[in-house]
Amino acid sequence: GLWLLTFIQLLLWAQFAPNFGAENIYPISAGFFGLCGLGWVLYAVSRKLHRRQFDLEILALLLTTVGFAITAAWDPGALYKQLAAVTLGMGIYGTLVWLLGRLHLAVKLRWPVAAAAAALLAFNVVMGERIFGAKNWISVGPISFQPSELVKIVFVFFVASSFKRSTEFKDLVVTTVVAAFHVLILVVSKDLGAALIIFCLLYTSDAADDLIGVD
Repeated sequence: GLWLLTFIQLLLWAQFAPNFGAENIYPISAGFFGLCGLGWVLYAVSRKLHRRQFDLEILALLLTTVGFAITAAWDPGALYKQLAAVTLGMGIYGTLVWLLGRLHLAVKLRWPVAAAAAALLAFNVVMGERIFGAKNWISVGPISFQPSELVKIVFVFFVASSFKRSTEFKDLVVTTVVAAFHVLILVVSKDLGAALIIFCLLYTSDAADDLIGVD
């Protein structure tokens, strides 16, 4: 699958070849070849972490590749920023997978991380800039980002680490209350996005595993 994705990335890069200008050849080449390299690095890291499945990662990389192609057609210079954002995202993803594989450390970090995420969401509600109806953008100099997207990652980490720690009723109640607070703030910000879907999937998958006795 990754070889096929690499072939698609090279084809997309070649599609823009006839239109390369002196100012566009470097960002377009850096974008597509950089994304290709990041995919293989992510695969190597996944193998190092003894993960057997790579299907979801390939799907995410494919969608990212499509996004790169659209950016290359519209604003090639923005590919540098896109590549940096993808690199940061892969770093966060790798860290998350590594932490969830070390339960004792994940349990220690889940409350401080949840508190930081709640504070970031509250700051976003007060100071965030409303774009396309969602109050979800924070600008720091030339960099703008969506705090809610980072919080959704924390949201997954908190719920997953809580479920891996215990499925006792009191722990489920506390986890649900914290998760509901994050969802409420996202609703107020009009930026719920995929958070509710992730929330439901985590709960239903954990319940199913508990019923059939799968850890």
